[in-house]
Amino acid sequence: MNLSGLSSNFYLANNPIYLSISGIDDRTPYIDYFISVYDNQGSITSTSKPQRSYNLNNTLSVDIAPLIKSFMSEPNHNTNYTELNPFPFYFNHIKINITVREYEYKNTVVSDPEGGLDRIVFSTEIVNTDTISNKTFIRGGKRTYDNNINLGNATNLIVTDKIPVWSGLPVDYYYTNLQDGIVKTNIIPGELKDERTVKGCESIYVKFLNSLGGYSYWLFENSEVQERNSNLGSIRRQLDVLDLGNESEETITLISKVPQRFMPLMKDLIVSPEIYRYEKENQEWHRLSSDNNRITTNSFEVNTKVKLKFNPYSNYNPAVIW
Repeated sequence: MNLSGLSSNFYLANNPIYLSISGIDDRTPYIDYFISVYDNQGSITSTSKPQRSYNLNNTLSVDIAPLIKSFMSEPNHNTNYTELNPFPFYFNHIKINITVREYEYKNTVVSDPEGGLDRIVFSTEIVNTDTISNKTFIRGGKRTYDNNINLGNATNLIVTDKIPVWSGLPVDYYYTNLQDGIVKTNIIPGELKDERTVKGCESIYVKFLNSLGGYSYWLFENSEVQERNSNLGSIRRQLDVLDLGNESEETITLISKVPQRFMPLMKDLIVSPEIYRYEKENQEWHRLSSDNNRITTNSFEVNTKVKLKFNPYSNYNPAVIW
């Protein structure tokens, strides 16, 4: 039994990741595989249940990306922007070992204690085990038909050549590291900076998980706020009417003129599972969700005007009954 397909590291789990298994013995009815997740100290923290695949032609190829993603922790950004030294960021990636086991049938003769006919019991036993160790998988991906996409060590997790930076607003970036997995730094190197001008007094700054497992930022110059209601109906009583109130939903439309070189940020923003709006007054980040947006790009345009809708999260409930 030979394992292949995972000879590199820092695989992107939002694309298929195929583990190829060849040289399976003809007598092997099936193989199974499981992953063991471990922390930076090398301690196993969790192990998956064995996943079984049947041997049809002595070769198997299984996509392990769904299993990998199911063991990743939920996205959770870091809000430390004062630390001057790079430090580990333990979200958006996991480190694992992958173990594959090969089985064969075993025939056991069981004698009848009363002197009757012996019977044969069929079972399986593990005859071969192999493990791929010390692999890091990132909650990220690329818009391509390729699979088994991986990054190198010390690769910046940014989707544009430069990082847009606005004076007075927090910003950071992330990169891969063999020891820690992902590292965050608050100091943007000069060669990566694209200094932007703050425009508009009602601008809104957003942060979001990008497609490579790092975080990106954009300052929208204008915004619109829309409040929608859905009336829950009313009850006609003998002497009056009871209005049951409304469900309320707020939508924020963010507007910006985006240079063509930064349009990949907009594509990542609308599909991101983790989006925040920055409140500069109290330096807090508040979650948003993308509201069925669409991005249209034209390679002949220097700038593209984008209008994107987002829903803030709120516990406000104006209904008369809960």
